[in-house]
Amino acid sequence: MSSPHTKRRVPTLVLWLGLPVLLFGAAFAWWAISPLFFSTRVDEAFPVAGASAIPDPTAAPEVVAVPLATATPDASPVTVTATPEQPTPGAAEEPTPSVEPTVAEVPTEPIALATGTFTFIDQLHWAEGEATIYQLPDGSRILRLENFKAQNGPDLRIGIAGHPMPRSSAELHDTGPGYIEFERLTANEGNQNYAIPADLDLDGFLSVVIYCRAFSTVFSTAEVN
Repeated sequence: MSSPHTKRRVPTLVLWLGLPVLLFGAAFAWWAISPLFFSTRVDEAFPVAGASAIPDPTAAPEVVAVPLATATPDASPVTVTATPEQPTPGAAEEPTPSVEPTVAEVPTEPIALATGTFTFIDQLHWAEGEATIYQLPDGSRILRLENFKAQNGPDLRIGIAGHPMPRSSAELHDTGPGYIEFERLTANEGNQNYAIPADLDLDGFLSVVIYCRAFSTVFSTAEVN
């Protein structure tokens, strides 16, 4: 026969074991749901490459002096008499044409490589604004979002995909070159920049993607061309 103390101890033990689970569940629900009701904003300026990174095409090439080797005279020199070449009668002497040095043109303004507009999927998964991939004068590349606004969500990331308009995780990862993720989305509103790795070949990538990594959900895509 159980004692009254044992009966009181069982509910207390259940309470202490269940309390951490309840707290964890509440924290997870807040993390997952609260971003839907809040917005964050940034307004990053267009990056400008430093003037020192742009080579000056008008600068004179650097001249390095190389000392000439001193030849040791032969003890028994051989004398060679050169016979001057006689000009052909009536032939006019042609002037030597001057060769102008070729200077490679270096772009001084950013070049838009591809651009697209974000799309609406449903009431909880959408974005608007433009996504443009630029090459800067120093050779680096960036992905820039302008007039951007998206539905906020948990663990949102930004990257590029081989599918022109992926709507599922399978389409995102299994089409063409797949999905390359850059970093966490800085904010769900405002102009922002994301660096593109220098060794990344952009051939085959057709869209910019806002992706919720935690729930493997596509929030919006922009087909770029």
